[in-house]
Amino acid sequence: MKTSIKKHPLSDDLTKNREKIKEDVLHSYSESIPDILEVLYETAYFEKEIRRLEPLFESPFHYRFIEFYGMNLFFDGFLFSLYSKANILDDYLREDLSEGVKARLDAMTEDAGSLFNEEEVECFTLTAYKIFEFGTNAGKDYSF
Repeated sequence: MKTSIKKHPLSDDLTKNREKIKEDVLHSYSESIPDILEVLYETAYFEKEIRRLEPLFESPFHYRFIEFYGMNLFFDGFLFSLYSKANILDDYLREDLSEGVKARLDAMTEDAGSLFNEEEVECFTLTAYKIFEFGTNAGKDYSF
């Protein structure tokens, strides 16, 4: 059976090096965590003028945010960059990535909304956008 999907040399490399890329992304994400926490702090303290920060930083959601939502958003941004750099980010793939990111942000917002007020939820949302940007920048600098 023939496929109509064009083979790209980079897509073959991505398949072969999936585990290496995964390790590199996780390493890059872990190095970004201090920056992510700083963004969350600055957003809460300076933008939203929240002075009682313990609930944001000591809640079970905070850990879920860093370990699940943040890591996945970082990975989404990283993939977005890799696909763009490889010139294989077509409309279908762009839409698929966008829908995934939106679904993740919606789930995160709903999850945070069950524990925090609107301003506190916005702190996590704004930080999530920055995490995606961190992932995008890491993908731009990545080489195989």
